[in-house]
Amino acid sequence: MSFKDITVLLEITKSCNLNCRHCYTYNLAFDTNLFPNDLSLDQIKLILKRIGAQGISNLVLSGGEPFLRKDIFEIIDYAGNYGFESIVINTNGILLNDLKIINQIKKRLDVITAIVVSIDGATNKTHDYIRGQGQFVNLLRILEKIEPHEELPLGINVTLGKWNIHEFNDFFTIYNRFNAFYMNFGLFIPIGHGLKIKEQLLSPKECSNLIHMTEEKRKSGYNVDLCSVPYSNLINKDISGYCCNIFTDFITITAQGHVIPCIMYDFNCGSLLKSDFNINEIFNHPLAQIYQDPSKLKEKMKGKCRDCSEFSICKGGCNLLTLSVKNDMFDSDPLCPLEFLFDNDF
Repeated sequence: MSFKDITVLLEITKSCNLNCRHCYTYNLAFDTNLFPNDLSLDQIKLILKRIGAQGISNLVLSGGEPFLRKDIFEIIDYAGNYGFESIVINTNGILLNDLKIINQIKKRLDVITAIVVSIDGATNKTHDYIRGQGQFVNLLRILEKIEPHEELPLGINVTLGKWNIHEFNDFFTIYNRFNAFYMNFGLFIPIGHGLKIKEQLLSPKECSNLIHMTEEKRKSGYNVDLCSVPYSNLINKDISGYCCNIFTDFITITAQGHVIPCIMYDFNCGSLLKSDFNINEIFNHPLAQIYQDPSKLKEKMKGKCRDCSEFSICKGGCNLLTLSVKNDMFDSDPLCPLEFLFDNDF
């Protein structure tokens, strides 16, 4: 198996300087001190060495808030020297207020291909509902401060729920205002802290509308994606769909060195810190083999997804979402938009 095209998301800290309502975990340390069980710099270097030796060249640094680590640029330098060609940093943007950090990023644009900032509302009311009072104005002020550095590749991550779906078009005003090159929309999944606001989960009809609205923006020239939103390629045959890509071309490594399917699915598939680690252990894991073989996955499915003619396109949607809603990850997709997708009144 070739690992060249696999993307690895490395969670370099559990610490965060925000306490967001929709956060997928209860395990973050919501302060600016590093979580005591975070990987050490030497452990991170070992992990980068091991995955880099397999030919993996795409790396995402995440958290927590990755810029809370004072050694983040040493981590980036080590990754760059070890053959990683693309490094993306996911951030809430608060620490980009420090021009020293901006200047350090600018020195490494040969390997840093994107700084992706999370924006969860296009207004004070919606963004602050999720991220805390005053955070929207604060973030816009920070982005305005760094806007003159046009060479910085700014991406935007948006989590969509009932609190902000009505602002879909307004997010593109922000996209244009700050010269973003990319925007990704992901669905709110009610896990972790998000269980307290589970009523904010979109409906299948809203999911269908989202697919159509995103396709319209794509046709208008925007670089926009949907994360794990099924059926997109039923209305556009030129895209490959947005079914879950865990264990096929994406893996996640936690801040404790454990390999898990995705950042929100805390299922330990092995440790990269083991002395006898072999990456094939991950892709040979029984759960991995189910996701790598659509026929095996379909056999596990229940309800309407098992017999659906479009299963090869969506693979049952996001199984973690299904788990959070139905307590069975292989039950039918609770957000399946298929019955609404070809309506003309979206």
